[in-house]
Amino acid sequence: MLWIYAIPTWLFTIITVGTLCSIACLGHWLVRRFLSPRLLIQNNDVAGFIMSIIGTAYAVLLSFMVVVVWQQYNASDETASAEAGAIADLHHLSEGLPAPLSAGLKEELDEYIRVMIGQEWPAMKRGNWSSRAQALSRIMARQIIAFQPKNAAQQSVQQQALSVLRTMLDARRQRLHDNETGIPRILWWTLCAAGAVTVAFSYLFGLENMKIQLIMTAALATTISLTFVLIAELDYPFRGDTAVSPHSWYQIQRQLDSDR
Repeated sequence: MLWIYAIPTWLFTIITVGTLCSIACLGHWLVRRFLSPRLLIQNNDVAGFIMSIIGTAYAVLLSFMVVVVWQQYNASDETASAEAGAIADLHHLSEGLPAPLSAGLKEELDEYIRVMIGQEWPAMKRGNWSSRAQALSRIMARQIIAFQPKNAAQQSVQQQALSVLRTMLDARRQRLHDNETGIPRILWWTLCAAGAVTVAFSYLFGLENMKIQLIMTAALATTISLTFVLIAELDYPFRGDTAVSPHSWYQIQRQLDSDR
C-alpha cells in the first residue's frame, strides 16, 4: 500500500473510485445477462432483509476503521507537537547551564529544529528519517548526561533537562514508529472481501430499469471506495498529501527567533 503515497491524493481517489465502480457495474451487468429482472424481483424482500444485516455489519466495520486511523493520526500530530515542545523547553533550560555548554546546546537545538523542517519531514514522506537529526539527539543527550553540576541550582536544571530530554527522545521514537506501522494486512483483506460481498449481494435485487440499478450499484461502490481512500490516506500519518505538517516546528522556530 505504500506506493499510494507517491502519487497525489486526488489522482489516487480518481483511480480507486473509477476502478472499483467499473468493476462493480461490470459485475452487475454480467449478472443481469444471465438472470432476468422478474426472477430477481421475486426475491427482493428476502434479499433486502439479508442485505440490511450485511450492510449494517460492514458499515460498523468501516466506521471502526475510520475512527481508529483518525485517532492514530491525531495522536501522531500530538507526538510531533510534544517533541517540538520538549526542544523549546530544553532551549530555555539551557540558560541555567554554564556558558560553554549552554551556547553549544543552543546551537545544536537550533540545528535540530532546522533539520526537522528541512530534512526529516521530507524524508518521512518516503518512509525514512534524517541521520543528522539522530546524531544531534545523541550528542545533546551525551552532553546533558555528562555535565557535572557545581551547585544545587545547576543540579536542578540538569534533572529537569534530563526529564525533558527523555520526553523528546520518547516522542521521536514514537513518531518514527508511527511512520513505519500501519493497518495489518489481514484487516485490509477483510475490508476488501466484505466490501466485495456487500456490492455483490446488491446484484440480487431486481429492477426493471437496468440503468437506474447500475447507478445505485455505482453509488454503493463509490461510497465504499471513498472510505477506502480515507482510511489509506490516514493510515500512515507522516506520508502523502495529508501528512502531518511540521507546523509545531515552524511555531517553535518563530518563537525562539523572537526571543533573541
